[in-house]
Amino acid sequence: MPRPTRCRHRAALTRGAFLCAFLCALLLALAPTSSAGQAGGWIEVKSPHFRVVSDAGETNARRVAREFEVIRSVFLRGLPSLVSEPRRPLTIVAVGNEAGLVALLPQIANRTTRPVGAFLDGSFEHHIVLRVDASRRDGFRPIYHEYFHLLTSINSGRLPAWLMEGLAEVYSNTAVRGGTAEIGNARLDHLDLLGSVPLLPLATLLADDSDPHKRDALGESIFYAQSWALTHLLLLGDAAGDGRQVLGNYITRLQQGEDAVAAFEAAVTDLRAVRRALEAYIRRDAFYAMRMDAPPGIDESGFEARALTAAEKLVARAAVLRQGGHLHLARPLIEQAVADSPDSPLVHEALGLFEWSFSRYAEAGAAFAEAARLGSTSYIPYYLGALATDTGSDRVTADRQARGLRRAIELNPRFAPAHASLARLVIQYPEGETEALELARTATELEPNVPAHWVALAEVQLAANRPEEARRTAERGLARAREDEERALVTRFLEALDGARAHYLRGNRLRAQGDLQGAAAAYRAAIRAAPGDAASHNGLGVTLRVDGDLGGAIEAFRAAVRLAPGDPAARHNLANALHALGAMADAIAAYRVAIRLDPGYAATHRALGDALRDAGNRDEAIEAYRRAVELDPNDAAAKQRLAEMLPRSPR
Repeated sequence: MPRPTRCRHRAALTRGAFLCAFLCALLLALAPTSSAGQAGGWIEVKSPHFRVVSDAGETNARRVAREFEVIRSVFLRGLPSLVSEPRRPLTIVAVGNEAGLVALLPQIANRTTRPVGAFLDGSFEHHIVLRVDASRRDGFRPIYHEYFHLLTSINSGRLPAWLMEGLAEVYSNTAVRGGTAEIGNARLDHLDLLGSVPLLPLATLLADDSDPHKRDALGESIFYAQSWALTHLLLLGDAAGDGRQVLGNYITRLQQGEDAVAAFEAAVTDLRAVRRALEAYIRRDAFYAMRMDAPPGIDESGFEARALTAAEKLVARAAVLRQGGHLHLARPLIEQAVADSPDSPLVHEALGLFEWSFSRYAEAGAAFAEAARLGSTSYIPYYLGALATDTGSDRVTADRQARGLRRAIELNPRFAPAHASLARLVIQYPEGETEALELARTATELEPNVPAHWVALAEVQLAANRPEEARRTAERGLARAREDEERALVTRFLEALDGARAHYLRGNRLRAQGDLQGAAAAYRAAIRAAPGDAASHNGLGVTLRVDGDLGGAIEAFRAAVRLAPGDPAARHNLANALHALGAMADAIAAYRVAIRLDPGYAATHRALGDALRDAGNRDEAIEAYRRAVELDPNDAAAKQRLAEMLPRSPR
């Protein structure tokens, strides 16, 4: 259990020191040491929850891993109801000195005061970059702050900004020495600032749910300082723990849906008394911190360690540069890695992520497909590889995407976006309703604070003809939205619930169930509500073609092409209908446009081969089939047609 430990008199300390009796210099514990056999090389150390790659020697890498294992355990034990494991991989890159840090974080090169590390938050992976030779005690505080947010982002619910930032500030000021950690040492910088500026009105602080980073520099500093002070007062302001009871009551009320200000007033009973207590607290000369013993069994000597290959070193450096936005510096590293290790799935994954950063999805998809072919055990190439494939109208394409998403879930069951994406896919299958609903609900359970997952669940419910459930689900997502973009996403769904989007999703579902007349009526209703929606015209065309109305299908596909001239799926579908009608020249021309728009889609090459064969152009048909097989070696139809034509082709 955490124990309060009283800090020394503030006036007796210099500005650079903290206020605790137990001097625990975390960065000093990470001071450089010798490591036999590792000088100048890059190594990897794996602890139970962290991966550390480092050029500073094995001993330093092990110590970094141990420090973060301790910090993780302290955060988990201190706030067990809020903390959960990250859903994305986290790599710690520990460099030996400032020059190594600047090489990975070029943006800090011109700063007067350079940080000793940084936390890089990513959609698919996270990185912590730090130097192990730093001597400033508080150098890791910003890293711990962001790591705290990472651990609490899943379970924090709708806690207001002041409390989340206040808790992060308190817990980020954690120091470790041996088997003991101290949490919440007082912050002289915050205290000095609050002693020189007017405090924000408490009602304003409590109700403000905006991003503090969007304020001016002084306003941001005041927000963080006052959030820290109020949180510290409630969490550590007295040895009896009365403030912690108030804080627990407040959090319970918030999670029950009460207004932030009303919940706080109900928990403390007198807002003005809290204001006076906060003003007095800021002027105090001594403060409490929590002392907590690290759990036994964190033995750095048992961590796995190995030397990185030259390609792995290049990929590790390139990943940090790419995530930091320095793509021009990442490019040569990735190119060298590809040249050195063309058979490495890790290298092709890195290449795919690099291409994805430029929105070059066809190139990214090819790299991810190669990583998967080479046996990648990372979820990323399977997930992004599925997203990089345009959803076609045929079951073969959908099945290929589903296989990728299922493999991604198998490799990372906690990655919620893969569940949501697969749910949107399988709801189109006649037999997919139950699985789609389960997948979408899983996404909301894994990441309940992400409104996009609630929208995915609502879309699946709507497609399953459960409009009232869909509305309630979307409203739950709206209640969790913090950013303007999140609110807009949910609001658009709610506004479209009775409009074009609802009709379009119903059309998809009815078509999958075989009700072609009902599907056509739903698509036409969607078009009446939103005449400019290319997807609805395309869906109508697919339905009419299956129902035998080739003329109507071609008209619908031409409308889709006019509205979305860059959509290869609409071109492909138009070409199919023209081919079925016997308009070979037009069909071949449409297939060629579709291939220019998406040269990596094997099914279009196969379909072009069919049209060329039927038009009597055997040689070009053979080349089209060959290209289809190159792109998709599992395309049995293309293989068979190629084999049928080759014996009769001129030698």
